[in-house]
Amino acid sequence: MSDQPGYTRVPNSLLELLPTLPDAECRIMLVIIRKTTGWQKVCDVISLSQLTEATGMTRQGVINGVASAIKRGILKRDPSGHNNGFCYEIVVDQVVNEVDHFKQSTKETSQRSRPLVV
Repeated sequence: MSDQPGYTRVPNSLLELLPTLPDAECRIMLVIIRKTTGWQKVCDVISLSQLTEATGMTRQGVINGVASAIKRGILKRDPSGHNNGFCYEIVVDQVVNEVDHFKQSTKETSQRSRPLVV
């Protein structure tokens, strides 16, 4: 048995996006990253009770966080047919778009807030 701890490979664009997300979305995405990418899966069937337990959020908080991530386009959810669970998948292409959009908006904001040198 190896003494090395386990690890999860995560695309850099996703790591760059996580700090910009609201708390609920970030927690949801971290759990789904672990349950999908962490097990070398594209998607995984995850119940609301599993997400509630893993995130420490209320059921309504999980529902809101999932809905927000889906609306943002970074998370995909399809019915799984297993115990009313859903199969969750991270939409990596949209994550890259979100990061690019965030970088552009912060660049524009920082340029506007610079003092005018005369």
